[in-house]
Amino acid sequence: MQAGLPIEVHPTKAFIHSMRENDIKIKPKQILRIENVLYLGDEGGIGCEVKWSKNQTSAVITSLTQVKVQSKHPLAADIRAYKTERQKRLAQIRGSNAKNNCC
Repeated sequence: MQAGLPIEVHPTKAFIHSMRENDIKIKPKQILRIENVLYLGDEGGIGCEVKWSKNQTSAVITSLTQVKVQSKHPLAADIRAYKTERQKRLAQIRGSNAKNNCC
């Protein structure tokens, strides 16, 4: 992924909501750029350094699952496959934790 940077993406609703909680206005169709990626371990997955303006000096770190890659990008299919698997894994972990915390 690092070799394919920057990657243009769109925000998910969850990302937009999270940014608005921090007084940052992001629009649903706004193009964001992944400037860097980092692996945050099994619990964190792939993190992305995201910017929404070329002149921006700081970035936001978010999960790759919180952005939507544009379909024309060469890595789009691989990124979507990762996101699908990651979301399944997170659902399994949540289900496992719910069973362990019950009664």
